Amino acid sequence: MGLPYAFLELGLYLTTALLVIVILQTGNSCWLYLKAKDLMPGRPESLYEIAYMLMARKSIFLLSATLLGNSFGLVMVYFIVFSKTMKSVAEDAIPDNKVSEDGDGIYYLMALKEFWIVVLGIFVLPICLKRELQDLHIVSLSLFAAVVLFIVILFL
Repeated sequence: MGLPYAFLELGLYLTTALLVIVILQTGNSCWLYLKAKDLMPGRPESLYEIAYMLMARKSIFLLSATLLGNSFGLVMVYFIVFSKTMKSVAEDAIPDNKVSEDGDGIYYLMALKEFWIVVLGIFVLPICLKRELQDLHIVSLSLFAAVVLFIVILFL
């Protein structure tokens, strides 16, 4: 979902170059992960286990912070793409005479990108909370905090 947005914002050549770099980095990381997994005693099955064996307890916090930052970035991209798409759909669907310039009414709200971010956040929040609370309590709380922080930052 983020690729068309990246191509639109950065252009064809820069986005293609960045995609090639990401492909190379992803391939190298997977190769390193599989080699480290094979070389470790006890056959660890996750990144957390490998990190703990290599760097002890602090690695778990470092890995979790890295994954949290990555997830926050993905949430931002999806929210931005969804909000721009829905804003465009709403602008095309609403007659011109219904939108007042003084910021009044539901039609004006529907033509705002921020309105769609809040709507998406409200609809996604219960699904995320239900699923993540069943799997891992701290992950769901951090996702909730990331969504709330994103909405707060957007409005500031």
